[in-house]
Amino acid sequence: VRPMRWPPVIGVPDPWPDSIQLDPRIRSWFDEAVARLARLGATILGVDVAAAMELGAMLYGSAIVGERAAAVGDAVAKGVDGLDPTVAAIIGEAAAFSAVDAYQTAYRVADLRAGCAPMWETVDVLALPTTPNLPTLDAVRSDPFGVNRITGLLTTFVNLADAACIVVPMQPDVPAGLQLVAPAWYDDELVALAGGFEAGALGPPPGTSTIVVVGAHLDGLPLNGQLTSRGAWLRARTTTAPAYRLFELVGTVPRKPGLQRVAEGGAAIEVEVWSIGVAELGSFLIGVPAPLGIGTVELADGSWHKGFICEGWALEHARDITEFGGWRAFLRND
Repeated sequence: VRPMRWPPVIGVPDPWPDSIQLDPRIRSWFDEAVARLARLGATILGVDVAAAMELGAMLYGSAIVGERAAAVGDAVAKGVDGLDPTVAAIIGEAAAFSAVDAYQTAYRVADLRAGCAPMWETVDVLALPTTPNLPTLDAVRSDPFGVNRITGLLTTFVNLADAACIVVPMQPDVPAGLQLVAPAWYDDELVALAGGFEAGALGPPPGTSTIVVVGAHLDGLPLNGQLTSRGAWLRARTTTAPAYRLFELVGTVPRKPGLQRVAEGGAAIEVEVWSIGVAELGSFLIGVPAPLGIGTVELADGSWHKGFICEGWALEHARDITEFGGWRAFLRND
């Protein structure tokens, strides 16, 4: 995944699928929450959530329920005391599905996950109410299956889409939440966004930073351990904006490149973006030797991150290797 833009671009359903009938109160509270996010600096963008909604409907309405039967089906069959009768009935329905059904379901899940992917190319976070309606206890007792199915329409896709989610109150004393959904591994950003929503001030993700690496610190290369030993993890493989040139530095051990931003004649250079704690980043920077330094690097998506750059004097006699498009490609072809 690419680094999250900050403030983030937040997607909201547009249009709402016909299968989702929002209670007017939920719709009003949600619209007010979205307006609050916009006031805090987030960009709001309408997105198609049809694939996500269909994916969520499969959690209890397809052979996926067989996974639960594999885990606790024996207990359900034996009628173990303490089982919720509604949950037990849902798990018991797994017997109606065949192995063919399970494979067909797996294929459809893969299709729908792919259908969700374009959404994450345009937005960083998806905002939704936690429920489309406000069911009463009497309604649940009267129709536990139907009410629970409707109540979960906006939430059940999250795990199947391999996404992360956090929930905050839409407003104080309102019996419905605002869920903020992002692809897996955006936990820190979601926590920061949720906290900013509640506090009324959207600050950057606390305690973490990103760093763009271009050479010997790339994943698997000789100096990568300087990152991983500090708990850093690979967030994205991407390229710079087409405004850089790459050089092989003279006499470095291990071999290292130098990245230079240029006014013209630049190209996109392959880089990696790593997530690292702020304190760990400080100790990492102390060990960066001249002529390398840490500046600000523009990525292909227009975002700017701290990353490796090189002092100009070291490039006077360095070999220009921009044509390779990146350090790995250069090493493979050198």
